[in-house]
Amino acid sequence: MVLVEDGDVLNVRSGPGVSNPVIASFGPTDTGIMLTGNQAMVGSSRWVEITGEEAGGWASSVFLTPEYTDQEVLDEWDHTSAPTDLAARIAAGGDLAPPVSHRGLYVNLPGGTLQRLRPSELTGIMTDPSTRFWGGTQCDTESCPEETFADAVGLPYLGTWEDVGADAVVEVDGYPLGGNGPFPPETAIPTPFRNFHWVAVHDPGDDPDFGGLDWMTWFVFLEPEGSSYRVVGLTSAEWSP
Repeated sequence: MVLVEDGDVLNVRSGPGVSNPVIASFGPTDTGIMLTGNQAMVGSSRWVEITGEEAGGWASSVFLTPEYTDQEVLDEWDHTSAPTDLAARIAAGGDLAPPVSHRGLYVNLPGGTLQRLRPSELTGIMTDPSTRFWGGTQCDTESCPEETFADAVGLPYLGTWEDVGADAVVEVDGYPLGGNGPFPPETAIPTPFRNFHWVAVHDPGDDPDFGGLDWMTWFVFLEPEGSSYRVVGLTSAEWSP
């Protein structure tokens, strides 16, 4: 299970499509869901048939992803090409879609909610002037300003990824955090992303005026697509009071 927010469920239906009755459900971090191999298109959505002791029926494939062992991810995955390509495209102000999953780009910043950007929205997202509330560790929806994608996500991500090869630390499925970060560290990963694997890039604080508290970590969630690996989600962590 992926991309389902805390407190929500994935409905399993008697047939493909939301017009069919709900016969079971899965929680947002459930695993071990088995597929029969049968699938059907309903409009532009792909539905897959589920089998198992707890539930059998049909569910939208958007919320399901294959399971991989930690060793498979370490030994076989390309962890950096897609995140590096994303950073380069952000720097150029270009189309962000090529290194991103067919699902789109999901962003869930601290203090915010899960937000999806469809591939078609990523073409000009760095110059898009529209704003929204993305989240914030030092404010709430009442006090945080609405921002563009570029200001809230793109440029902060770029600023951290650009330090890879300098002082930034990169870990696969790790939690490289600084002082006053999320505790326990696992809480840095939002519920919708917990069944994905990720690469984390941590830029340690280096401004003496802040005593090391100006650190930033970005978690880049990945999934295989064909012979490549794509970015499906982003979240960040930073010092919070």
